[in-house]
Formats: sequence, structure tokens, C-alpha cells
Amino acid sequence: MTEVKKEKGWRQFVRLVQHTKPSKWFMGIALLLSVSTTLVGLMVPLFTKNLINDFTISSLSTGRIILLVSALLIQAVASGISIYLLNHIGQSVVAGIRDRLWKKLLVLPIPFYDENQTGETVSRMTNDTAVVRGLITDHLANFLSGTISIIGSVVVLLLLDWKMALLMFIALPLAAVILMTLGKRMHQVSKGMQTETARFTSVLQQVLSEIRLVKASNAEAIEYKNGKNGITQLFQYGLKEAKIQALITPLIGLVIMVLLVVILGYGGMRVSSGVLKAGDLVAFIMYLFQIVMPMGQLAAFFT
Repeated sequence: MTEVKKEKGWRQFVRLVQHTKPSKWFMGIALLLSVSTTLVGLMVPLFTKNLINDFTISSLSTGRIILLVSALLIQAVASGISIYLLNHIGQSVVAGIRDRLWKKLLVLPIPFYDENQTGETVSRMTNDTAVVRGLITDHLANFLSGTISIIGSVVVLLLLDWKMALLMFIALPLAAVILMTLGKRMHQVSKGMQTETARFTSVLQQVLSEIRLVKASNAEAIEYKNGKNGITQLFQYGLKEAKIQALITPLIGLVIMVLLVVILGYGGMRVSSGVLKAGDLVAFIMYLFQIVMPMGQLAAFFT
């Protein structure tokens, strides 16, 4: 039943975005550029591997240097354009949602406003739509590029050295469990934060719009208490978010450091025995970070 509700929610969200008619050209170009920069990033460790394994002064040809610099510049430009286009799409979608919501609010009957606080409605139109924009502009591209980066890196690592890759796969599920478990908790806290923000906005809007009545009835102390409760609740939610972040960062850092030490130790032994080249070990470590970092992005996307 929960799965059905989730699927329905996603379908509703997709339909909502479609109704705002975002530019398909912009979306396609932005995602294509994002994927392209990810693919270029996957090639950099291989280039580094070959450079280290075959390093000589003569190997530093002008053509190879120009190729590397050009690839990095193109990656930077493509990333910048992709970020701008996704922000353009996000702003366009949010503007469309707010336009539809504003049009709807103007035709709703009076009983709706009797049953719902105006400030809460205002918060839904401003704060909640901003969350939608952040999902599109920040997390959508990271989800796609992160997925490609993880899959591509895993494939290359298996081809480079499957024994060392198996060592890494022991630690990665642990990191995934940490991220997903804490990510679910962050989801609950974030929903509570949005709800409490709406309530607090409602209190502010109601009190400030009727400030003359508040003063005439000497209700400043009562309204201060109501506002103080909202401030305290938001503070508590902020602390909950801080606690989760305080757990995620050190735990993932610990997993990465232990994995790095194990790979360096085992990889160093294989390099010294001649089974593995130094460039392969460097590439292996670079791919490791191209797997771990996107995992955090995926957790943020699902949250």
C-alpha cells in the first residue's frame, strides 16, 4: 500500500511539472551536458594511469598536454552551461506552479480560508515551491550523473583489478546503509521542518496583519508566547538536522579512510610484487572517490 502511494505521489509530481511546460530542449541539453561531463571525468583516471605508467620526459608531448587541458576546459564549460540551464528550468517550473496556485487561490470559496490559516497557505506557495526548485536544479542532475559515475567506475575497477575491487565492495554497502538509514531520518525531519515553517509563517502573518487589534487588547505577551513556540520548534528541528549531519559526515569519512588505508596497503603490496603498476593504483583510488562522493548525492536526492 505504501509503495502504491509513493508511485502515485511521483506520478502526480511529474504531471505537476509537465503542466508548467518546461523547455524540453533545455532539459535535454542540460542532462546531456551533465552526462558528458561525468563521462569525461571517468576518463581522467585512465589518462592519469597511462601518464604515470609510461612517464618519461619524451612522453609529455605537446599534443597530449593540449588534449588534457582541452578536455578539462570543455568539461568546465559544459558543467557551467548545464548548471545554468537546470536553474533556468527550475525557476521556470516554480514560476509556473506559483502561477497556477495563485490563480487557484483567487477562485477558492470563503470556507477554504475559514478552515485554513492564510500564513500556512503563503508558506506552501513560497517555501515549499522553493524545495521543488532545489530538487530540479540541484539534485536531479546529481542523481543522473552520480548513477552513471558509480556504474562506470565499478565497471572500470573490475577491469583494472577485480581482487582490489572486491575489497572496496565490502565497505561500500556499509556506506550505503549509513546513508540510506540516516537519509530516511532526514526525510522525516525535513517534512516536519516544512510543516512547522508553514505554521510559524501563519502565526507571523496573522499577528502582523492584526497588530492594531493585538495592541488594543494587550495581547502582546500571548502572541509572543505563540511565536516563541514556533521559534523553539524550528530550533529543535534544526538541531535534529545538525545531529544527522554530524553523524553522516564522520561515519562516511571513517569508512572512506579505512577503505583508503586498506587499498593503499594491499595495493602497495601488489605494486611492490610487480602484479600491479603504480598508475593503476592511483587510478583505482581516483575511481574510489568517484563512487563514494556520488553516493552522498544520491542520498540527498532521495531525501
